[in-house]
Amino acid sequence: MEWLARIDNQVKVRGFRVDINGLEQHILLAPDVEAAAVLTRENEVYIELIAFVSGDVDRLIDFLKSRVPGWMIPHQVHRLPALPLTQNGKIDRQALFQLLAVQNRSQELQPFSENDAEAALRCLLRHDNFYPQLSLMENGGDSLTAMRMLSAWQATQGQAAVTAAELLYTNPVSAVLARLQPVAAQATIVLDNDISHVASSEQLRMWFLQQRDPSLYAYATPFQFEFQGQMDEQSLELALRILVQRHGAFRTLFEFDINSQQLMQRVVPQSDFSLEHQQVSDVAWSNWAKEWCRQPFDIGQKCALRACLLTIESERRVLLLNMHHALIDGKSINILLCELSHCYAALQHNKQPGFVPLNYSLLHHTAALNLYYQKDSCLINIKFLNIN
Repeated sequence: MEWLARIDNQVKVRGFRVDINGLEQHILLAPDVEAAAVLTRENEVYIELIAFVSGDVDRLIDFLKSRVPGWMIPHQVHRLPALPLTQNGKIDRQALFQLLAVQNRSQELQPFSENDAEAALRCLLRHDNFYPQLSLMENGGDSLTAMRMLSAWQATQGQAAVTAAELLYTNPVSAVLARLQPVAAQATIVLDNDISHVASSEQLRMWFLQQRDPSLYAYATPFQFEFQGQMDEQSLELALRILVQRHGAFRTLFEFDINSQQLMQRVVPQSDFSLEHQQVSDVAWSNWAKEWCRQPFDIGQKCALRACLLTIESERRVLLLNMHHALIDGKSINILLCELSHCYAALQHNKQPGFVPLNYSLLHHTAALNLYYQKDSCLINIKFLNIN
């Protein structure tokens, strides 16, 4: 069985289920609204609700606020003289998607003062319908939005610190924004060396659990890709080797320093990485892949990236990738996959990938995290997240 998509018209917004048809019915009950359609758009942070309305929209948000929870309020409302229709007289949603794409390309971010907290929050929310008289939650924000805002904006000196809960739930949010000022730019992090650094608290936790149970594979991040058409095995393995050498995270080992009593990250100059090859049958390949992905990592001895190219007897080719979460996160995975695709395509045409040299490493990121976790504002926000 393979899951493709939902057959109903429901989505999850900030962890809450939203029935698109139900939201449209609420909008149609608003005064002087003639027709309405709600589309969804997913960005790198959350799913947005975008309403297209013909009729009066000036009082729509206030009307919806009295009828639906905050997570159902549309992030954007576009007023049209009339909604486009198909030949059958139904709302042409494809035409609305095309209209939205055109508007997105033509829309430019307006410059704002570096001391304008409201404009900075608008940019984080990524939509135009921001209402300072409402709370951040009612404006479509969530705890992550509040945390991102407070990482760059904090209370003026001498005032009580603004917590994520306060920023999220205070109505109006403008009362909180008036107390914020931009955080002074952090000095560039300078490392003592580029081959070792103290591990972060999250890395220490994952390393400790791995030491306690060496068979643990809970922090593995496996991926599976099937090649369509001809593929170049040599270019694929070379591309992976180039990325392992380019990113120190894939050459990082963890070792406990007896003298300092700290867990250290150590970047080795060369990796033992190699692309595995395996031939399997049509019947057995899925179970074989699952077992391969469940092989535990030894992050103190081996490279944190594994790759295996499966040749299935029906001439299918499947690439398995597996990485340990102690050395890579969601955003890093996106970078890896984009660079792998670019590098593989270049090598297929006998070209070099031409990557720009990196000026920021996993060690820099860990050092920045360790500094951030020492701040009082971070401790307050962590307490808020644990409570909620």
